[in-house]
Amino acid sequence: MERSAVRTYFAKLGLEPEIADLYLALYAHGPQSISSLSRISGVERTRIYRLIDQLLDSNLVELATQNKRGIVKAAPVSNLRILINRREEELKNLTDELELIEQALSHNSLSHGQIRIQLFSTPDGMRHMVANEAQSKDEVVTVAKDTYSCHVYDDVVAYHFACYGFEIHNAAIAADMHALIARQA
Repeated sequence: MERSAVRTYFAKLGLEPEIADLYLALYAHGPQSISSLSRISGVERTRIYRLIDQLLDSNLVELATQNKRGIVKAAPVSNLRILINRREEELKNLTDELELIEQALSHNSLSHGQIRIQLFSTPDGMRHMVANEAQSKDEVVTVAKDTYSCHVYDDVVAYHFACYGFEIHNAAIAADMHALIARQA
C-alpha cells in the first residue's frame, strides 16, 4: 500500500514512477551507491543516471562522497513542499499570463471591431460562462425561454442553450438588450 500511495502522489506531482521507487529505496535502506540502489529499487542503473537530475531538481535526494564513492541519500520528505511551492508559483504565473494570452488570441474568436463573440460548447465552457456571470459587477437581467436563456450583465449578452452557449461582448448591444428586456417586463 505504501509504495502504491507514494507512486500515485509522485505521479500527481508530475514525477515518474521510478522516482518514487528510488526515493522509497533510499528512505527505507539509507544512503547507497548507484549500483546498490539499482539492486534494491529494481530500477536499471543506467536509468538511475538519467533520473538523478530530476531527483536533484525535485530536492528529493542529496549527493555525497563516501570513501571516494558517490552516494545518493534521500532528502527529507518535507522537501516535497519545495516542489509544491514551485508548482504553485508556476500556476500563479500561468494564471497571471492568461489575460495576455486571451488578448493575443482574441482574433480567433468571432471579433469585429468592438464586438467580440465567444462560443462555449463543453461542460467546462458552460461552467466558465456561469462563472463569468457570477463575477459580474452589475445586476444580471435574465430572460428564460423553453430552449434557452439570455443573461445581460456588464457589457455582455450571454445565451445559454442545453449544451452550448455564447457571449457577445459589446457595451452598446448589452445596453440595448437590457433596455429591451426591461420594456418587456
